[in-house]
Amino acid sequence: MMIAGLTTFLSSRLGCAVFAALALSISTAAVAAPKITEGMYRVDWNGKVRDLCVDFYTNDDLIARDWQGVMAAQGPLCKLSDVKVGKTRASWTGQCRQPWVGRVAEVEHRVSVKVNGDSTFDILTKLSGDQQASIPIRGQPLRGAAAKCGTDATMFRPWQ
Repeated sequence: MMIAGLTTFLSSRLGCAVFAALALSISTAAVAAPKITEGMYRVDWNGKVRDLCVDFYTNDDLIARDWQGVMAAQGPLCKLSDVKVGKTRASWTGQCRQPWVGRVAEVEHRVSVKVNGDSTFDILTKLSGDQQASIPIRGQPLRGAAAKCGTDATMFRPWQ
């Protein structure tokens, strides 16, 4: 009832375009990126298995813009396309160039992130172009006393 009143008030006071922009920003904010429950996970990173801690920053890393920032810090110039974000899944394509490695290296990164109902997660990065690879990451939460991140735990950072 209160939301309906607010909607009526805003639409009568604000122009149609301003109201539409406000409604779009509210609805866009409602679609959150996938979140992994914080705690310790047994992570299989392309065949290398380690126990790693998922924290707030891990979840920040699960968005295309953060991936782009991490890649830029390593040197490549990357453009994003085909970015899709849902509550349990996200995917994007990054076209990256490295002109300073002797020749221009062009690599396409196709990334998909999925958080499952049982708190496991799957991240798959496929590289094509001048570099070819498929990098699967799968995480399973640890149970019991092992589930809590200790002060000496190694953090899970998917793009490093």
